[in-house]
Amino acid sequence: MYDLDGDGQITKHELLTVLMMIVGKQISKDQLVSIVERTMVEADKDKNDCITFDEYFKIFENYDTEVKMSLRY
Repeated sequence: MYDLDGDGQITKHELLTVLMMIVGKQISKDQLVSIVERTMVEADKDKNDCITFDEYFKIFENYDTEVKMSLRY
């Protein structure tokens, strides 16, 4: 979904492009750039300025999606 050119890696530019498509003008470009930078710091373990499939998978390996996506009343 994020790998726009199909090379098996997600670049900062690809991630920013997809986020801009998802949120539109609801979040400023500066805020999105900040999100991309933090994501790269967290996910790009080999520091090659790309997120590989393995790195992407590891982000969600210990991520409790059900808890994060639920609303608490």
